[in-house]
Amino acid sequence: MRPFFLVSLCLLLLSAILFAPPTASAYRTERVVLVVIDGLRATEAFEERPWDFIPMMWDSLTPRGTLYPGIYNLGATWTTPAHAQMCSGQREFQPNCGEVGKYTRPQYPTIFEYYNASAGPENYDTFIVTNKWNLRTLTHSLNPAYGAPDSAFMVKVEESDLDVFTAAAEIMTVYEPHLLLIHFGDVDFVGHTGPWDSYLSSISTADTLVYRVWRQLIQRPGSPYNNRTTMIVTTDHGRHGDAYGGLLRTNSTYKYVPGYREHGCLCPGCQHLFLLALGPDTPQGAVCDRRVHQIDICPTIARLFDLSAPYSDGTVLWEMLGQEQPPPSLSREAPQLAVRGGVLHKAWREKGPSTGGRGAIYYSWRTLGSSWSTPTRISSFVDSTTASTEAFFPSLSVDDSNVDIAWSSLGFHDGSGGWQVWHRRSTDAGESWDRAERLVCFSETARDTLFQRSMPNRPCITTRGERVAVFYARIRFGVGYRISAHGGSEWPDDPPLQVLPGEEVRDCAHRVKVAQTPGGPPRLHLVWNDIRAKCYNLYYQHTAGNGMTWLDSDVQLTDYGDDTHVVDMAIAPDDTVLHVIAADNRELGGGEVTWHPVSSSHLQGERPGAIDPALVVAGTDTLYAAWADHKDGNFEIYTSRSLNGGRTWSTPRRQSETPGFSLQPQLAWDRANRRLYLIYQDNTEGSWELSDVYDITYEDE
Repeated sequence: MRPFFLVSLCLLLLSAILFAPPTASAYRTERVVLVVIDGLRATEAFEERPWDFIPMMWDSLTPRGTLYPGIYNLGATWTTPAHAQMCSGQREFQPNCGEVGKYTRPQYPTIFEYYNASAGPENYDTFIVTNKWNLRTLTHSLNPAYGAPDSAFMVKVEESDLDVFTAAAEIMTVYEPHLLLIHFGDVDFVGHTGPWDSYLSSISTADTLVYRVWRQLIQRPGSPYNNRTTMIVTTDHGRHGDAYGGLLRTNSTYKYVPGYREHGCLCPGCQHLFLLALGPDTPQGAVCDRRVHQIDICPTIARLFDLSAPYSDGTVLWEMLGQEQPPPSLSREAPQLAVRGGVLHKAWREKGPSTGGRGAIYYSWRTLGSSWSTPTRISSFVDSTTASTEAFFPSLSVDDSNVDIAWSSLGFHDGSGGWQVWHRRSTDAGESWDRAERLVCFSETARDTLFQRSMPNRPCITTRGERVAVFYARIRFGVGYRISAHGGSEWPDDPPLQVLPGEEVRDCAHRVKVAQTPGGPPRLHLVWNDIRAKCYNLYYQHTAGNGMTWLDSDVQLTDYGDDTHVVDMAIAPDDTVLHVIAADNRELGGGEVTWHPVSSSHLQGERPGAIDPALVVAGTDTLYAAWADHKDGNFEIYTSRSLNGGRTWSTPRRQSETPGFSLQPQLAWDRANRRLYLIYQDNTEGSWELSDVYDITYEDE
């Protein structure tokens, strides 16, 4: 991984994680084969008449394994992000690689990387075999502690599912991989293009091939797979339900297509999947009625191999391992930090027994020298037989006594899930809170599937007096936003699919950072990365002095290609200059902006790299940056200072030293007392926990 860079005067870093070799697994499973039938709607699988559509799996395999008929993809229901989700255990907000040449890798490490990093390069034996180029970026992620050195081998065949089976048979005979993904793509191919009968015929073929994988390849006498392999059969996404047929755009014309021909929205047909597991540790003839998720596949495979998968947000499918589901463990992550008037404020995401294992947003405050207040739950929570809500990505802004928090939530109701953006305000420095307001809601009730696909996520909030601005990333339509001039009590009815000048409908924004100038006219500064130029590049927009009128077009700050991406960024304005620090995976910045390196970690270490940048302004030309760096063997937190507006930086200071991984640092500068504060998350105890808030003021302040 390469260094960070700063736009106009700042820059960034990237880093990651190596794991100790796993101990011997407690399970009899030695190998795992993950079989994915692309685009098989649950209606034609186990939902209605499996004896008609998939007789081999229903009659011959289901009695030998454990069936999960209620598994869901609540992220993007396209091939590329869906496979990234099942292999990384995180919901990946990215477009399909098949679309207009977009080239996106998973943001989080995959199960292939977890396995290879533990096994060592001399033992790499993870394979992906497919007939669809949408999977070409699944081999490794952008995480610098893993990435290309821990990549899976990709075998792409040019023809049918039968050719995929033939290639898989050869791979299993010659290389005997411990982890293999077999991807059958014909059901999705034919579902998009063929008539109903052809769609059903492709399902029948896939059904037979899955049975042959089990009987001929895994249970072959004398094979190292026989009686020592777990096979997981699933699909990446479904297809529109019959009630969700609609207009399909082809070039400049539209035509009506039946629901099964398309996918990618939030309807139950697209989100509802299935999963069948067979193996030496799996109970036979079992059906698990618990609602589970696609992101649970990665931690389940990791459990079978006794691997750590710290980035995964899923939970183990304990039933297929013949074990009872334990109580959810407590974790706290995604810290946010601010300080005003001698009061420290923090917000975070928490999962545990009190939240039913689902994420919720919490807040606490303290005056300097005192203890933290009792945490306040900020996000709403619904738990019933038909509905639930999980919260993600808190963003905190404090201005005088006003404390504002924005977050994303994933609501699940009556068989489908939708992404939302929420806001909540306290006007008395966190003592009490107004009612939460839902700013954006894209759900399955909207029949416009393009509208649904935008999936608002990762909001960023900025506050100045009564003016509250919330910006968020979208898989479609780039950056979305809502602005209130009344402290969040009133929000104008902005067009929900409003696109910033310069953006296009098909743009996918991934990270969004917004800030308001602390003095002078209320100008908004916005920096984000999106995929319009095939890889994630950095873009900039700002408003005029009225705070509402945008530039006629955005400014492109980087010009990357060839699998080079801006991964993350942080921004901090003073009265006249906007400072931007950006993490990418190449040596030099691009575009018209001069970039100055903050971290030189790429010159040291076996797998260097810095991620999770943070940035604050501490007076004229004085900046502080923080990041997580892997150069010492695992992620630790570093900081650096610039006294000349970001053109040069002090030698990085290591601020953490723990056995676990320290990530996501946040900085806060107390202008009144001239103190610098730091918080981060760490998993030394086995799950994510927040650090203390440390005073790391440089001695000469």
